[in-house]
Amino acid sequence: MDLFERIKQISVKKNVSIRTIEKLSGLSNGVIQNWATSSPRMDLLLKVADYLEVTLDELVGRSPPSPVSSKFFKEFNASPKTVQDMTWNYMRDLNKLMTQDKQEKKEVN
Repeated sequence: MDLFERIKQISVKKNVSIRTIEKLSGLSNGVIQNWATSSPRMDLLLKVADYLEVTLDELVGRSPPSPVSSKFFKEFNASPKTVQDMTWNYMRDLNKLMTQDKQEKKEVN
């Protein structure tokens, strides 16, 4: 199944049209359908994944959600988008800490 077909399948499950996804994600009319024959830009894929509240892996059909992540979502009532945001925030904060640590080590030496 190609990317366009996956997006179409997800949109049907979420009861939203492809055109609505494009419009509310800030994409031009017909962009998503063009992905049936061409590769999308990453920034546009992220917009669509965010709108549909799915991970990029789910959007591109990389793998089914693992039982562990499904259990996490249910236990903590967290959507994939929320977990994705938490992960990005964690990675950003970790990067800041590592940068600060490197700077402090340089100052000591």
